Amino acid sequence: DLVSAEDLRVPGFEATLYWRHPRRGLLPPQAFMPAVESARLTLPVGRWMLREACHQVARWRQRHPSLPVGILHVALSGGEVAQPDAIEHLRRALGEAGVRGECLKLHIDEKSATRDPDATQAFCRALKAEGLSVGISDYGTGFCSLAFLRRLDIDFLQVTEALTQESRADAQPSVLSATVGLARALRLGVIFTGVNNTDQLALLSQFEGGALQGTLLSAPLAEHESWRWLEGIEDGSIPEYSGVWKFRHDPGLGAPA
Repeated sequence: DLVSAEDLRVPGFEATLYWRHPRRGLLPPQAFMPAVESARLTLPVGRWMLREACHQVARWRQRHPSLPVGILHVALSGGEVAQPDAIEHLRRALGEAGVRGECLKLHIDEKSATRDPDATQAFCRALKAEGLSVGISDYGTGFCSLAFLRRLDIDFLQVTEALTQESRADAQPSVLSATVGLARALRLGVIFTGVNNTDQLALLSQFEGGALQGTLLSAPLAEHESWRWLEGIEDGSIPEYSGVWKFRHDPGLGAPA
């Protein structure tokens, strides 16, 4: 799911949960997550997703042990971050899968991060102590102040899709420029989401060191579709506009024989 803005190579994946409905087929998260939230199942679903992500990394690295660190990005819900045993649960998930924390990059969305600033700060520090990278996703929605960002021990910002959608290649938006400038000042990486047309790609490719996500690059792929791209990630041979831009978890399909 992640593409280097400089050379359009693929440095990693982002885990996304899809639901295979018996009648409606494969549903994206926006089609069923509101029901999950209403049923107060966000925490167990999120924890299950984290465990599955750890096992997925273990399967990938078993066949491709030289894959880069931070190969899989995983989003955490606010409920997961707020749990007193959140770090212990993470340790168990990593331990059960037999992978190190450096294999994952975790995302906390901007709104959730600001609900309890002190708890978020402590959580981010604990994650870094476990060897994980952590960042703020959906950044640009207006919840995080500069003072708050400076308090956090994070590694990257994942910019909200709304800012990317407003961009045009012939008129670089000052908000995007300011966001990149802020990230550089704080020595943070930047991920741009919602790259859905060539104008957006042309604009965002100008920001060196960034990463891109969007439907222009590829639709989400299932696990069995991801295997053929892992060798390309290892040797850097993945061509432009081809690669695994989004890892779609589908428990029914696994690794090749």
